[in-house]
Amino acid sequence: MTINRIELLKEYLDDDPDDAFTLYALALEYLKEENFFKAKYYFSTLVNKHSDYLPVYYQFGKLSEKLNETEKANEMYLKGID
Repeated sequence: MTINRIELLKEYLDDDPDDAFTLYALALEYLKEENFFKAKYYFSTLVNKHSDYLPVYYQFGKLSEKLNETEKANEMYLKGID
C-alpha cells in the first residue's frame, strides 16, 4: 500500500491535532500541489494555534502575495518580523 505525503501527514495530525510542524508540513504540501485554499487553511490554523511558529509567516506571506492579498501578505511579514 502506497500512502502519499498528504495522507501520511493527515494521519499524524489525527494523532496530534495541535502539532505545529505537522500543520506547517501539510500546508507546504498543499502549496506544492497549488491547492491554495487548503494551504491557506492550514497556515491560518497554524498562526492561530501557534503564533510563535516563525516559519509560517514567510510562507503565508508568499501565498498571500500569490493570491493578490497584499494587505494580508504585509501583515504576515510584519508579524514574522515582530
